[in-house]
Formats: sequence, C-alpha cells, structure tokens
Amino acid sequence: MLKGYGILTCFHCVEKPDLYLINSQDGSLVRGVDQDGIFIKDKELDYALIPFENDDGFELENSAPIEIEQSIKMLGYPEYASGNSITITKCEVTGQRPLFKSVHNIYSVSTTVVHGSSGGPVLNSDGKVIGIIDAGEEDSISGFVGIKEILEDINKQKQT
Repeated sequence: MLKGYGILTCFHCVEKPDLYLINSQDGSLVRGVDQDGIFIKDKELDYALIPFENDDGFELENSAPIEIEQSIKMLGYPEYASGNSITITKCEVTGQRPLFKSVHNIYSVSTTVVHGSSGGPVLNSDGKVIGIIDAGEEDSISGFVGIKEILEDINKQKQT
C-alpha cells in the first residue's frame, strides 16, 4: 500500500482476467478487484496500480538516486501459502541493466529473489519505497524496478 496511490504490484501478478482478493496483514478480506479495477498498468515495465483510498501505507522516495552498494530491504511472500508471514530480506543493490530486453531498467541485488516475492516493496534505509520486486524470468537477473521510473509512467498515462 502506497500513501496517495493505492496498491502497487507487478503486472504479471494480476494479468489473468480473474478476481483478485486483497487481504490485510491479519488475513481479513479488504476487497476484491478484477481487471477493470486495475487503474493503470504497464506490461513492459511490469507494474499494476490498484487505486485504494487509505492514508496508511509506505511513503515514496522518488528523488534520491538508487546507488550501487546501497542497503535495502525487500518485503514479500516468497512461495506464499496461507498463514505465512511477510519475509523481510536485507541486501544491497549490485547493479543496473535493461529489464528483459526493454528500454526500462532493473536493479540487481545481492540475494536471490524467490518466486512469490514479485510486487513487494523495496525500501531504503529510511523505510521509504524505492521500487517493487520483480522476480524476473527463469534465466535472467532478478531484482527490482525503480519507483521513479514507475511514477514517470503513471503520470504519463494519466495525461493521455
């Protein structure tokens, strides 16, 4: 949950025309959403934004650059099963490269990103969101997409 935006996740997590159930941390149902409820999305940049009226959530850090060797935390539910708690992985940014043959970038990290973590927030040392986890394809580097690039795309789509 992002303050002022809603729920941000990876597009590949919600690309099927299903009903998706959004649960709170305690497991209670917050709401259901289908493809029509996804406000802004981009398959190439691999994000989907679901608008959600709520003042709670993470704050964004979209002005400070992401640096190599920067300490970060990745939050997700790797290999999720009902009843699992969130996993917090501490690691560092190790590089930057094109995101799966596109014009966008992905930041590589010093740990393996496990399937099921996609769409989770990446936090800087101040606890602000600097990106979302993108577990990637089987034989590619996994890591995260920077929030600045996502916000630029969101604002561009809002103008059209």
